[in-house]
Amino acid sequence: MAAISTVSVPGGAEISAYDAVSQKVYVTKNAGGIPSLDIIDISNPASPGAPVNVSLALFGASISSVSVKDGIVAAAMLAGPKTNPGS
Repeated sequence: MAAISTVSVPGGAEISAYDAVSQKVYVTKNAGGIPSLDIIDISNPASPGAPVNVSLALFGASISSVSVKDGIVAAAMLAGPKTNPGS
């Protein structure tokens, strides 16, 4: 297997999920203590788009997971502090 291309995710990448419908990869990050998703268009795998960052700071203190299916994205967020009850 050979690499087709690579993408640099500023601040590092944690967990990723691919959606075949939108042909996008969703990558969790907690860079600088700010939870966010990077969205990368890979409809042309030889030339993927630059990551588009979406802050999730309004929804929790940290992102722990992401899942996507048929264009619908779900992110698991942790409260701050993480021992607080969820909602």
